[in-house]
Amino acid sequence: MDKSLLRWHLPAAHISGTLIWMFASPVAYPASLVPSRWRWRDGLNPITGVIDCFRWALTGQGRPPGLVILVSAGMVLVMLFGGLIYFNKMESTIADVI
Repeated sequence: MDKSLLRWHLPAAHISGTLIWMFASPVAYPASLVPSRWRWRDGLNPITGVIDCFRWALTGQGRPPGLVILVSAGMVLVMLFGGLIYFNKMESTIADVI
């Protein structure tokens, strides 16, 4: 369970955030519909690069999504280290909140 959910008791906000990320991912629409000048912004969603690579591997059409997968991998690293820092900061006090 997410520590911020325990601390601030905002399940609606977490569900809304999850839905926004789901619709921001190019699952129901091809990533080629995103204009090229915004493609890097689309890559800020870490799952976008994975979905694009999966589509490319299955269909074999087009070129492999190089820039998007790099931006997605960078965002994964940023979120990983940010999560580790947040976890270490909250670890000592979260037992008092629960």
